[in-house]
Amino acid sequence: MKRVLAICLIALVMLTLTYISLRETLGGMFLAEGYKDIDSRLSLNGYVPIKVEVNGNTVRIKYGCYAIDKNVLDGQALSIYHVINNITYFRPLTHDLIKDMLDLFEIKVKVAKIVDYRDGVYYARLVLERGNKIVDLDARPSDVIAIALRYNKSVYIKESIIKENGMYIC
Repeated sequence: MKRVLAICLIALVMLTLTYISLRETLGGMFLAEGYKDIDSRLSLNGYVPIKVEVNGNTVRIKYGCYAIDKNVLDGQALSIYHVINNITYFRPLTHDLIKDMLDLFEIKVKVAKIVDYRDGVYYARLVLERGNKIVDLDARPSDVIAIALRYNKSVYIKESIIKENGMYIC
């Protein structure tokens, strides 16, 4: 099931890249909803880098004296724990497969950020690049974290989100 999900995710990325290419060929420009231009997708203005910890099924994201604890599925927690602790599982995990497929198609991770919190749900964006094409994907924060860390990329959160919703831990 996880492998099928990973393959579907990569297929979606490839379809999106193809869509962008066609739109640009026809004179249009693909922009993710809520973004005015490409620079705003890549901008980290108002965002801060986070540190990530895993304890059981709880992922803790920290910035300064603030932390947010979020329960995630077993596979998500295991995947993040392994990448943080540089552990190689005897078989590829879902996010390892995603990384291998992104590498195979020469897709680079540009930005990983947690962008919103609404109705008890956190929202994240994963910005990918292939050649001169940029794709901005909606994703779960746990997936964004697991993928970005496999590329040694920092993960960011909107500062107002962690300060308004996080626990003060100092």
